[in-house]
Amino acid sequence: MKQSCGLAGMALVVFGGMLATGCDSGSAMQIQAQQERIIALENANSLLDADLRASRMASEAARNRALELESDLAAARLALAEKPEPATIDLPDWQGGGAIVWTDVTNDILFDSGQIVLKKAGKQRLQEIAQQIHDNFPDRIIWVVGHTDTDPINKTKKLYRDNLELSQKRGYVVATELYAMGIDSKRLIAGGQGEFNPIAENDSKTNKARNRRVQILAIAPPDNQG
Repeated sequence: MKQSCGLAGMALVVFGGMLATGCDSGSAMQIQAQQERIIALENANSLLDADLRASRMASEAARNRALELESDLAAARLALAEKPEPATIDLPDWQGGGAIVWTDVTNDILFDSGQIVLKKAGKQRLQEIAQQIHDNFPDRIIWVVGHTDTDPINKTKKLYRDNLELSQKRGYVVATELYAMGIDSKRLIAGGQGEFNPIAENDSKTNKARNRRVQILAIAPPDNQG
């Protein structure tokens, strides 16, 4: 009987120990879980801090860039306000104003039909124009552009393929004459447009005569050009 009681007591002690061990193991697991959670939160917080710092830096950079652009814009506006407008020239036979002015010289004055040799009256008119360029447009680019009507070439069709080639030759001849009269070759540009840029309908002799011309343009150079 005593032996039975002793065995029972031993069983109770062992069971009690098992309960105690189970409680300690559960607490340890809970503590470890809490520690892991704290570590995870700390890591997440560190990432958020890094993102916040990066956002602040990006915002500061954007603000600085905006200030730079504002400063550049203000400088550009000031430069534009201080830049003088090209003078408007009031000259007989010249049209336009500001950065671009031009005059048209009819081919009846400059050339015989289908020819590229300057007539005496044409040279005299070009002398007047050259003097006007010297006096009023000393720094401008001078474009010399020949034009024709739509009639095909008859008298000199063996010399020129079409009106475009004839107009180009005439533009070149006039530019060469202006150069001989003292216009710097660096400022001269010669060309022709044939019948493709009329100033009137090619529906009458009068209008065709208007379209047969050499146009001389005085154009202000860009800011980066002398």
